[in-house]
Amino acid sequence: MKNKKKTANRFVLALLLALGLAANMSVSVFAYDEITPEQYPTDPFEIEFIPISDDEVEAVRKAGELNRDAVLSSMLPQRTESLYNTSNLYYYNQMNSSEKDLYNKIVKSCENLLNSYADITIYNGKYYYADYIQLSSPMSSDTVHKIIFAVYYSNPQFFFLNNSYTGYVNSSGSMISVAPMIRDEFIKGNVRMEANTKIQNITNDWMKQINGLRSDLAKEKWIAQKLCETITYQASNYDQTIAGALIDRKCVCNGYTMAMTYFCNAAGINCIMMTGNNHAWNMIYLDGVWYEVDVTWMDQTDYSYAYIDKRWFNKSRSTFVSNDDDRRSHQVDSKHTGMLSIPNCAKDYPLCQTHVWEEGIVTQNPTASAYGYKFHFCSVCSDSEVVWVCPDNYHSWGNYESDGKNHWMVCTICQSVSEKTKHSFKDDVCIYCKYVKPFGDINDDGVLNNADIILLGRAYMGGTADKYVANADMNKDGKITNADIILLGRLYMSQKA
Repeated sequence: MKNKKKTANRFVLALLLALGLAANMSVSVFAYDEITPEQYPTDPFEIEFIPISDDEVEAVRKAGELNRDAVLSSMLPQRTESLYNTSNLYYYNQMNSSEKDLYNKIVKSCENLLNSYADITIYNGKYYYADYIQLSSPMSSDTVHKIIFAVYYSNPQFFFLNNSYTGYVNSSGSMISVAPMIRDEFIKGNVRMEANTKIQNITNDWMKQINGLRSDLAKEKWIAQKLCETITYQASNYDQTIAGALIDRKCVCNGYTMAMTYFCNAAGINCIMMTGNNHAWNMIYLDGVWYEVDVTWMDQTDYSYAYIDKRWFNKSRSTFVSNDDDRRSHQVDSKHTGMLSIPNCAKDYPLCQTHVWEEGIVTQNPTASAYGYKFHFCSVCSDSEVVWVCPDNYHSWGNYESDGKNHWMVCTICQSVSEKTKHSFKDDVCIYCKYVKPFGDINDDGVLNNADIILLGRAYMGGTADKYVANADMNKDGKITNADIILLGRLYMSQKA
């Protein structure tokens, strides 16, 4: 579920922009664009168990085993697994040996399906089972539910998995078998293979850029920003998966969250998924501390511009709950995690005192008559800001800034920097920016340095410094003598001191 700003806030923002008062402000009041019951009759984040009767169990077993045999007989000669480990073991590490055994069997079955071009046949005109897995020993329904949840939310690479499963419960109330279900869109082997190839190509392309970054924070920021830049929040056929997020570039919160989990773990960053009241988001581990991240709610749009909301990036549990207007969407629902524990996100990521802003991305291009907008992170901490982008040739330039060689101007609205231009001196003062050339600057480069000492020496020896002879005559007595060398040397040494 993604939140949208109220119409009243749009009006206020438009008024503030018209008055020139909102160049760097971020509006922070939200309403909710609820997903309708017609789109999702049941909670899309609920791991649904569909029981089978005594009469059905044998047919389901045969259907699952038939599909398993088809998968194993249609494996690719070379497996197409990702070069990166995109799964997460946070939930897995909380399990005992028998629970891990079932988890591993389900993951192995999904890996086989990912590398097989077999079509999955339908059972009972409704359900698709990729496998039928016998448990090593009976387990409670709650335990199996916990394992299915962990598989589904720890392995975003299995984009074809449905958020439902079936199994047989014996007379004592324990489960003795389980059959994961496959999404209708990916029962055809060629469709599944094509989707996996596209995902791997995108993964390899993004990871080349991610791996070039030095810190986990920098990698996380790049991933979050890239997802916001790439994805449009929109319901679609498989909007709960990385296939929707990366191939169609359209998904809802579960797709954003799956993609965030996928790339962070590929980059070696411990990142897990969390679900609540009709919503999904992430928890991420940086420098020994867990934080909460909601990429869906970071990715905001308005009638006038798009921006990234920093209130949902690397925050504590209490900050997330406080920022959530109805206090419900980010409340962790125990029915989703079952018997699994979740991290304690106790504090916000610390912000630095002096920000160093990255180049960022333009979220709304300017037009001939309207400003655009740019989002960028601080390269030191996790803070961010939104600034205006002026139309071309429509900057409001401030006063000149300068160094020893050039001068330039900075736009007072969007902070763009004009082209740097060399000083034009008259009587040792730049006629544009009024920069005063240092006394002893023989080569007119705006600074007093070793080059000036060398040129004076050449002029003294009668070398090729003719164009600088006038500047080399430090005391203006009409000739180059030891007195000029001594004067320049004193100036140079005093500057060093």
